[in-house]
Formats: sequence, C-alpha cells, structure tokens
Amino acid sequence: MMDNSQACAETNGVLSGVAGVILSCNPISGFMWNVWKDQQDAKWKYRVKEFMRYISSGDFSADLFKSESSQDGLALSFRAFIQQRNKQKRKYIKSIFFEFIKSGAEEDFELERNFDVVEKISKEQTEILRNLYITGTVLLVSENTFQKEVDTVYYSNSKYLESLGLVYIEFYSEVRMEEEYEADYEGGVVASTHLTGRDIARLETSETLVLSDFGKEFIQYIQE
Repeated sequence: MMDNSQACAETNGVLSGVAGVILSCNPISGFMWNVWKDQQDAKWKYRVKEFMRYISSGDFSADLFKSESSQDGLALSFRAFIQQRNKQKRKYIKSIFFEFIKSGAEEDFELERNFDVVEKISKEQTEILRNLYITGTVLLVSENTFQKEVDTVYYSNSKYLESLGLVYIEFYSEVRMEEEYEADYEGGVVASTHLTGRDIARLETSETLVLSDFGKEFIQYIQE
C-alpha cells in the first residue's frame, strides 16, 4: 500500500481540489484512494467518479474534514455510495452525507443507521413516509362489531417501517353504548330494521400510523 505522501503526489495527476486532498492525504480515508486506483476498469467505476465529483463541488472544503469523525464519516459514506446500485438511493446517501458534514455534531449523527435504512427501504415504503409526512397520521385499521377495514399490503409495509424505527402505531379502543336494532324478514330476506329499546355495548378499535422522531429526520433526506 502506498503511503500518504506517494498518494498525494499521484493524486495531483488524477484528481484536483478537495477530492484530491481528502481522498489521499489522511489515514482514515486511505482505503478510498486504493478503491479509486483499483476500480478504474471495474463496472462500478462511474460510481466512484460520481462521488469524487460530488465532494469536489463547491459545497465542501477540505477544512470540513479535519476531524477524525468527519473523515470516518466520509469513508463510510464513500463505501455506502459505491456499493449502492440504485441511482435514487445514491441521491439519498449524498443528502445524508451532506447533512452529516454540515451538522457540526458528527459524533451524534446516526450515519450508519440512516445508511442501513436507505439500503432496506423500498420505493413503496418511501412513498408511505412522504404521504405520512404530509398528512401527519394515517388510519391503518378500523374495526367494530360489524366490520374490519384494513389494506393488508399497506399494513405490512407499515409494520416493516415500524421495525426500522421510522414510524410507530397508536392503538385506540372505545366501548360505545348503542340502541340495539333487529331485522324484520320477509321471505327470508331483510325487509326492514327496527330499534328494540335495549342498549348494547359495541367495541370500536383502530390503529393509526405516526412518524417517529427518527422518521421525521429521515424523511428530510428522501424528499424529491
């Protein structure tokens, strides 16, 4: 493995600006330089170049990467980016990385957790999050004595989002007293109904989907 001085010297002929300084001149990100060198002919070469162009943009300066935590975050972001095949998800990674660097609180920023969610979440699930962010809450299940209303696919996706810590489900139940009614039949068919004058208890339950604090943070990174 080349040392930092050799990497810096070679970088001048390949990269320029912030990218050259960051990728070759600190030990934390040393492996990134080796990936750049080794993957020139690999199928994911364009992802490496895409990331290089991004950190060479005017949004970043070498001063932002002086701390060990910021360098470590850069290395993690680089790895996540070049391993991600989905173009839209690479945009999410760049957005997360940008907020990480700009936060000034790199030690507290949940970088790995955000990248893990990006890897696991589906397009349909991101749409659920976006809609939930707009509406505030979504009624998942409504059930009473007579009927139960639930979209099983939506419910399954919501439970998965809950497992990722992006949402939580609020449960509600209430007993309502209502006057009983009976059906009047003619020829085996309900012709009418009438109230009996007796009160009966009916249980109503519901499940409502709500964004968690982490979900409110994550949704900012996946806005179109």
